[in-house]
Amino acid sequence: MEDIKKHLFWSISGVVVLTISIMWFLAIGSLNDERAQNESRISSVFDKLEQIKGKNEKNHPNASFDDGMNVILTSVKTDIRKTWQDKYNVQKQSLNWPVGPAQLDRITANYFEPLAPIELKVEMNGVINPLNNSVKTEISQIARIKYKDFTAKYLPTLADIVAARWGPDPNVRDKETTGGEGDATETTTDNDHLVVWNDSNQNALISRFAWANDVPTTLEILYAQEDLWVLNQWLKIIADMNKTADAAYNAKVTDIIGIDLAKNGAFIGPTGVDLAKEAILSGGKIAGGTDGGMGGGMGGMMGGMDGGGMEGMMGGGGEGGEDSGGEGEGSSSESSDSESSDSGDGEPSNDPGDLRYVDDAYRPLAISDLRAALKITADSQNVRPKLAIAKRYPTRIRLTIDLRYLHQFLAACGNAELSIEVLQVRINAPSGMNKGGGSAGGMGGMGEGGMGEGGMTGGMGGMTGGMGGMTGGMGGMTGGMGGMGSGTVIQVPTMQYHVEVEIYGIVHIYNPVNLAALGIDPQEDNANNNNTTGPGGEAE
Repeated sequence: MEDIKKHLFWSISGVVVLTISIMWFLAIGSLNDERAQNESRISSVFDKLEQIKGKNEKNHPNASFDDGMNVILTSVKTDIRKTWQDKYNVQKQSLNWPVGPAQLDRITANYFEPLAPIELKVEMNGVINPLNNSVKTEISQIARIKYKDFTAKYLPTLADIVAARWGPDPNVRDKETTGGEGDATETTTDNDHLVVWNDSNQNALISRFAWANDVPTTLEILYAQEDLWVLNQWLKIIADMNKTADAAYNAKVTDIIGIDLAKNGAFIGPTGVDLAKEAILSGGKIAGGTDGGMGGGMGGMMGGMDGGGMEGMMGGGGEGGEDSGGEGEGSSSESSDSESSDSGDGEPSNDPGDLRYVDDAYRPLAISDLRAALKITADSQNVRPKLAIAKRYPTRIRLTIDLRYLHQFLAACGNAELSIEVLQVRINAPSGMNKGGGSAGGMGGMGEGGMGEGGMTGGMGGMTGGMGGMTGGMGGMTGGMGGMGSGTVIQVPTMQYHVEVEIYGIVHIYNPVNLAALGIDPQEDNANNNNTTGPGGEAE
């Protein structure tokens, strides 16, 4: 017993040490297992993060991200919807069918007015039956004949808007004088109109609205009326610019050399506008072309040479006459080929709306793509909503304008009822107008488009504008060096600031609001805005 007591302490100590050792080893094993599990879980999370990092997705939304983005997108959609509706309402007031004395009667206009937007309601074979899309019916033949007769009478009245003459000037007379080494032809006119509208461009417009067939189709008439609206808008801008003028001498715009309208069937639209497209796609808004004029600085002789003077003198430098427009950027054959190649499938179409408009990259737009974008519904996804908002109608005008007021003209284009987005401005540049859209070329055509204002008149006879059209100093050499021995007296131009300017732009023709194109639920929109919507989500 004494021995046990003697060794009890050491025995208990050994048991305690053994127990603690066992517990320690057990705890270490449990911690090691837990550490291994945590390491595995952390490694798995890192692996998933690496997988996400390796994906090409820009955003990796979570629930909060989705909620925040939905709030922003809803706000943007609402703003676009309201702006779209406002633009459509304002523009709709100016797109009126001409009804009144010597115009269309109300019954005839009533046939065509409800057919907007055109691409949703009319196809080549006629008006689409809303109950059966495969059935198309042309509008009454009597109504279509009345519209054709109306355009023949209406076109000459357009000249009255700008105080111009329609048709050739009956008072034009040619006076041939002979002297010295050669002959010089002097053309004078007794013109009491504010604006001279080139009669070859007028003839081109007459041909455009004459139609090859005896009776135009419904679709041709609807597109023709769009053309008339755009044509009227150009003329109203010019008339507003000249409202303070009492004669041609103080008019800001003195000549309409040509107006190009969008493609309509066989009639091509504005061509030779690659400069505009390149400028837009590269981030620029207006490409200032001074190919030949340099704003009038060296624009007399040097500008004329670069601006088409030599082409006009050699028989090819007019504004679209038989020689000038036949081949080049205004030729119908070249532009037709280029436009066909830019269409959706590259195949030609007989639809007058095919390649009539341009897309958001300013490429000719296939009519099938436009109709697909307009027919978007809530059950389908619109990949090109910009096409559904507005049609982009390309147009171009070439005129003679006082360069000091060019900025006012450009501002008027943007502020017009049928606003024109100016994309390209060219001063004293070679004409890009379509064939038949401007003045004739040839040896006598230099004054129209060749040498520019203040350029060389009377053949190579004399420098009337000198270095920029100045009437004094070197600019007014009417005799001596100016005559060059021809004996012809060259008059100094009094309108030294007037130059030829060519403007290319886009008219945005807005469609009725289609909520489905914006991804807006019509019922939710009604609840938020207390608006009623028509079929297909269109706001009324």
